[in-house]
Amino acid sequence: MQPYIYRYISSSLVQALSSAEIFENEVGTTPAQPIIIDNDVVLSFTRPCERYEKEVVENEETLAEERKFFNGPVFSTMASNVANRLGIPEDNITLDTLVTLYGEGCVEREVINGEDSPWCTLFTKEDLQAFEYRNDLEDYAQYGFANDLNYKLTCPLKRYILSALKNISDDNVVNQYIFGHFSLRLLADLRLIEDGGPFYADEFPERFSTQTYRGSVLSPFSGGVAFLVNECNGTKTLQVFHNENKLDLPHSDPVTDGSWDLNEALDYFGFNDPNDCNWDAMCALASTVSTPSTEATTSAGYSYKSHRWYLALPLPLIINAAYSLF
Repeated sequence: MQPYIYRYISSSLVQALSSAEIFENEVGTTPAQPIIIDNDVVLSFTRPCERYEKEVVENEETLAEERKFFNGPVFSTMASNVANRLGIPEDNITLDTLVTLYGEGCVEREVINGEDSPWCTLFTKEDLQAFEYRNDLEDYAQYGFANDLNYKLTCPLKRYILSALKNISDDNVVNQYIFGHFSLRLLADLRLIEDGGPFYADEFPERFSTQTYRGSVLSPFSGGVAFLVNECNGTKTLQVFHNENKLDLPHSDPVTDGSWDLNEALDYFGFNDPNDCNWDAMCALASTVSTPSTEATTSAGYSYKSHRWYLALPLPLIINAAYSLF
């Protein structure tokens, strides 16, 4: 029996599953396994974490800067200006109305549906940047570096990816594609993006143009992360691509085109740390914590194998021997 060359894994979320189905049909990769539906513990982080619930979800201070910004002068001025452009009383435009006009009127029609939306003309460039800055304040607090648990919740997924990279020579699957919603958290946990924070409500607009933690750039609607493992004469090296751009990995040798020794990369990412994904210890409240292939031959006669992994968000995460993540 011919082994599967491609493997597709998806969260059960409609957006992710639809992306996986379309990607598989459009790429036309055969032979491929049927799409594996993850139980969402790995891809959607539904596994209970008591400390995260207490410190982030139920903590009123988590989104304090986002609320301060949204209820501050930037959005109140924006509401007045939008009302004036529409020729209606200012009291008719509330903050919730602004969100509806921006989200459903502008973004969904123009970005998602690909239509020119007249509602976008109600907002200036700085208005649109203000909405983006508000999203970044929220994302940083809930998914970013504001609390290490925000991104460490992806550790089961990270361990799965790194294990696949480690054992890629033993897997008949050459390309794996994972579809879910996790790019910001995963990139943070792998230390592939900069903290860039904290940043605050009163720093807009000056901070907007210089901050490195921007969700619209790091994780757009179809963002993806790809892991490419190459094997040459028994030595495996790793390259990582984010939104199709190759990342400069720590300690990577520019002479080898940004590649990094796979074992060094796995060590950097925490794969060899037995405490890297100790879920019980990580999620326990302070009072309860106890002390503890495509085979090819080069002209020089090398044995060369390439694996790819793609990770999709909701595009794939790719692990390519090819291994990829979207």
